[in-house]
Amino acid sequence: MATKKAPNTKSPRKRAAPAADAPTAADDGGAADRLHTAGEKLLESKDPADAQSISREAPDDAAAEAAAAEESGSTIARAVQRALRFAGPDHSLVKLSNASVIGTSPRGTVIVPWNAPALPTTGIVVDGRKLHRCLRAAGDAAQLVVKETRLEVRFGTRRFTVSILDADLSMLLPPHEGVAYASFKPSVFHTAAAFSGDDKIEPRELSGVNVSLGGCIACDRRGLIAAYNATDNSALTVTLPRDALDGLSVGENGDESVFLGLSPQGHAVIADPRTGEWRVLVGWGSSFPDVRGVLSRWDATTHIDVDKAAFVSALKQFRIVQSAGSSVKFNVWTSPPGTENAGDWVEMRGGDPGSLCEFVARLGVKIHRNTPVGVPGHDPGMYRVCVALDELLKLATAFPGTYVRLGFGATEKDPIVVKNHIFEAGVMPMIDR
Repeated sequence: MATKKAPNTKSPRKRAAPAADAPTAADDGGAADRLHTAGEKLLESKDPADAQSISREAPDDAAAEAAAAEESGSTIARAVQRALRFAGPDHSLVKLSNASVIGTSPRGTVIVPWNAPALPTTGIVVDGRKLHRCLRAAGDAAQLVVKETRLEVRFGTRRFTVSILDADLSMLLPPHEGVAYASFKPSVFHTAAAFSGDDKIEPRELSGVNVSLGGCIACDRRGLIAAYNATDNSALTVTLPRDALDGLSVGENGDESVFLGLSPQGHAVIADPRTGEWRVLVGWGSSFPDVRGVLSRWDATTHIDVDKAAFVSALKQFRIVQSAGSSVKFNVWTSPPGTENAGDWVEMRGGDPGSLCEFVARLGVKIHRNTPVGVPGHDPGMYRVCVALDELLKLATAFPGTYVRLGFGATEKDPIVVKNHIFEAGVMPMIDR
């Protein structure tokens, strides 16, 4: 007979009491209330230590520019960017009116026309770089509205605001009277600008381009150039920064023209007839090395024609083994008929210090001379000269057509010269290292 299981007479195990700070189902609402109360207290607090988690910091310029560059941009943003053409790190203010945006700096002033009817005719002053970033993100649908001490950039349901500054810009405004304007070709200016010196060169005229005697001249101490037919006004003489004509509607190549004149104060006044943009640049005076006089004394005894594409390609490859400012050694010679590799040649040789890595490029050329070079019974040896790599690239870039014609003197101390109907240029020899 089965026996009944004795009932469990032991007391049931008691559950541990919840911790004092552990939330329970009944406390859920109270915890949420406490959280909201703490948040409101933090937002209302005036103690900076309490607000560390909600503080804001301005981005650095590089980060802000990178963020703006990710946006598609807009026409109105590009207008502000053009007005900032000569602005420096400490001069990025612009003046906005309903008809134009004006940027100014110690270098000069840029006036760009636009149509912003909501802005006052007298103008307001804002930080141009901040405004440009905002307009780039806002797109072409942006509207500009002045709200008391701030300028609003509205687009859709979003908006940027930029502070209006209490600043009086000292500007070089275009003098419409007393200026004789001449038709001017920026393409000739850009050709000469390739030979202008570094901005740190003293005197600073050597870092600019001198507009003089119907053309433009430039010198960077190792090379010099005189480019012709830039203007129809031979009395115009002024030295301008090499970036003075950057960003105009006309390209760097071609025969398109702008208008150029001098103010009574000696400043250059440039007008772009296609966009209505004005520029007033502080002139650097008329003093400049006698580039034309120097070039007139240089005559080459031998000229070579080299394929431009092959020449430029080889020069760029030299930068793998040496700096752009270091020298490349040129050898020019003729191999007589019947010998191996008969014909006309130029050999370029360079490399890093110590010749740990070298590069040699040999190109076929056409030598223009009454007697061949290097043929027994005529000139012994070869023509040799060392010139700066970057100067040769400037010559090759400036030369039009499918080939480059280089002129060599009788000795290693003579420069490489180029003279044609477009420009005259010379590159001084360097010591072979």
